[in-house]
Amino acid sequence: MSKTDQTLLQTLANMAVHRPWAVIGVALAITVLAALAATRLTINTSTDEILSAELPFRQAEIAYEKAFPEEDVIVVVVDGETSEEAEGAGKGLTALLEGRGELFEWVELAGSSPYFDRYGLLFLEPERIMEVAGQLRPARSVLANLADDPTLRGMAGLIGMSEEGATQGFAPPGLERMLDLIAETVEASAAGQTAEMPWNDLFGPDGLPGRERQILEIKPVLDDTSLNRAGAAIDALRAAFGELSDAFPDVTFRVTGEPVLRQQELNDAFSGALYASILSLILVSTILTIGIRSGRMIAALLIALLIGAVWTAGLAALSVGRLNLISVAFVVLFFGLGIDFGTHLGMRYLEAARSGASFDEALKRAIASEWPGISLSALCAALAFLSFVPTSYTGLAEFGIISALGMLVALVITFTLLPALMAVMRPQPSSSAARSLGIAPVIGRHYRIVLVAAGLVSVAALFAAIRVEIDTNPLNLQNPNTEAVETYKDLADNPETSPYALNVLAPDLEAAGEMVPKLAALDGVAGVRWIGDFVPRDQEPKLEALRNARGQLGQRFMTVREAAAPTDEELAGAYAALLQSAEAIAAVPEEMPIEPAIRDAGARLAEALQRFAAEQGDAPDMLRALGEALTRQMPPLVADLRQKFSVAEAVTIDDIPEDFRSDWVSDAGDVRLRVLPATDLPSATAMRTFTENVQSVAPNPTGAPAGVTGAGKAILFSFGEAILYTVIAIGLVVVVLRRRVSDVLLVLAPLALGSLWVVAGSAALDLPFNFANVIVIPLLIGLGVASSIHMVNRAREVDHEAATGSGAGNVLSTSTPLAVLITQLNTVAAFATLSIAEHRGLFSMGVLLGLAIFFVLIVSLVVLPSFMTAIGIGRQPANR
Repeated sequence: MSKTDQTLLQTLANMAVHRPWAVIGVALAITVLAALAATRLTINTSTDEILSAELPFRQAEIAYEKAFPEEDVIVVVVDGETSEEAEGAGKGLTALLEGRGELFEWVELAGSSPYFDRYGLLFLEPERIMEVAGQLRPARSVLANLADDPTLRGMAGLIGMSEEGATQGFAPPGLERMLDLIAETVEASAAGQTAEMPWNDLFGPDGLPGRERQILEIKPVLDDTSLNRAGAAIDALRAAFGELSDAFPDVTFRVTGEPVLRQQELNDAFSGALYASILSLILVSTILTIGIRSGRMIAALLIALLIGAVWTAGLAALSVGRLNLISVAFVVLFFGLGIDFGTHLGMRYLEAARSGASFDEALKRAIASEWPGISLSALCAALAFLSFVPTSYTGLAEFGIISALGMLVALVITFTLLPALMAVMRPQPSSSAARSLGIAPVIGRHYRIVLVAAGLVSVAALFAAIRVEIDTNPLNLQNPNTEAVETYKDLADNPETSPYALNVLAPDLEAAGEMVPKLAALDGVAGVRWIGDFVPRDQEPKLEALRNARGQLGQRFMTVREAAAPTDEELAGAYAALLQSAEAIAAVPEEMPIEPAIRDAGARLAEALQRFAAEQGDAPDMLRALGEALTRQMPPLVADLRQKFSVAEAVTIDDIPEDFRSDWVSDAGDVRLRVLPATDLPSATAMRTFTENVQSVAPNPTGAPAGVTGAGKAILFSFGEAILYTVIAIGLVVVVLRRRVSDVLLVLAPLALGSLWVVAGSAALDLPFNFANVIVIPLLIGLGVASSIHMVNRAREVDHEAATGSGAGNVLSTSTPLAVLITQLNTVAAFATLSIAEHRGLFSMGVLLGLAIFFVLIVSLVVLPSFMTAIGIGRQPANR
């Protein structure tokens, strides 16, 4: 130890012994300032910023976003049993949200573009257009009349025509179903329920896209200064769903999308880290109580720990300013590591106190003895955490900076605040507390078996580690049982709605047209969508088919003739006529060649009309409301058909509305191609295969599969870099400070062994490394190096004492192994608590970190002592 170190330690010891309250007062003042600074910390759950923007795949993403700015949108999936229900609910939800500018910037119902409403039939083949016209032809007069007179009067006329046909033995196609649906609507109205006659199910043209599922895209107003950034918008959506539930009881509403997933992840990560921090503090306190059995010592350690956590939070706010999905666990890390140094100092003090030394002498001896090991451990752990700073792994680099600052805080507090607290509390050693682990005889007799077993386990681990995976799909970090994740995966099952589609940029329309067939021919590609898909192909024969269809449907169908609103008397007459027609259909003689089910449907309608009059009355307002329920959907249905069949000129790209066109062609002329996966892509391997196939035609695709693939490669490379930097830095530090190459090997070899075992454990437990749990290896290095240094440092002390005759024994008979056990059990308890989190990233982090620290414990207290015993380090020659 240098004279500078001796002077510093003497000063620290004197301050603690003679001016403890001054030290405590300064520490409390710093704590207040740190707490104020910590209020500036924000949490960023975006995985986009976890990796450097300089990486090639991130550069491609940035270029794409420049051409086609992407916005965080909430996706609402509306599923109904019928197209009318789904469309009605989708339009109703749109209407409820459009006036809420303080919560939603815009709301868009997918597929509701006026462009498709008008030109939809041009996307069918000519034969199909004529089939649609043929389906409508028998009902063209009925449709036109009811659309022009959407009242109970118009409905009475329609049923009257049906009665005329039925009584003459002719029933138009679909009469039974129409009567049943009308009766069902009247029954619901009689019960006071909101109902609509589903005319589109009867007369909507087949062959057009189904509408049983509606998808809304909603741009919420986000508050990035709050932990609840999207919470207000999501709550408003839920309330809107509730308002629509009575009108659409058979419709389901589900939400997903980036803002919902990020809010859910933020909630899970924050609550998981919070609960884990509380639980880890409880477990750490319990383990200290069992291991140390000195209430005052434990109180001093816990007070120092809590103050150190506040200091670290303040430094995190000042240095980095935010927490990400990885660094959000820094409090748990500090509870696990921050207690380490203090425990070693406290255990060494208690050891000296048991030997009869006074408080002053015991504290000074503990500080002088533990300074080399603790300071070297803190330095090496900080270097391990900082090893990710030069890499492209920005998220882990931020975590490394905060953790390294935490090591500095722990070091400072261990030799300033903790001794001052000890001076005030004067902890005494417990007579019942263990003084050592008592494993020296066992290791001394069986060290060869231990080394052979460790070697065999390592060989097996090497083979197991080959199967380890890196899963960089951000979706897999979240609780898979939530609505947002389940809906996201549901969308992924359909290529047209899959969030795993890739985007490719072409410089112009001509280049895009050349790329489309090449991309569509690739394995794993379901199709390619681009601006050209929205211009119908082979339009001349389709336009000819539309001209012929207009001739079949006739001028009456294509012409709008709005009828005057019925008077009260006309409404009463219409109701009576409607009831009479229903009763007449029910009473059609059996000899007439109509299906019996038609008579039953007529009887059901007559009964429903009578029940309506009994329950709701026959006042004009009630009859008018009944007429609206029965005919509300008919005018828009016929208007939609009229505008579709009225198209007479060819469509070009210039006819595509600008707001829709801008989604596919940028202001600079870049053309977007959307490459659809043929199947769901549930794994990183599937995403990599899909991405690499597309890259054979277009080198720089963007989208979730490309991001996951690029992130996986970047993380793997960053790991290699960080481990290399760590080994070099720690090796140099140990060589310079310890001046023994053998000590470098003794310190680093256990880390290599533990790391190998952890990687094998990840593969065996089917817990792939992800954005969150990748900190396991650097943490293992940081934690393991501290334990190894303490054991090697104390072993060298034992050898020195044996050589000078000033002491006797074995390193395993000292308090150091017991301190290592207590600190590592604390760390296991601290990190394993993360496994209670619903956030799958934190859960896997907790499991793998708990496993990692357990392996550090085995390596530090069993394998390393066995190896040192084999080469004669850390025990008396007489015991060899």
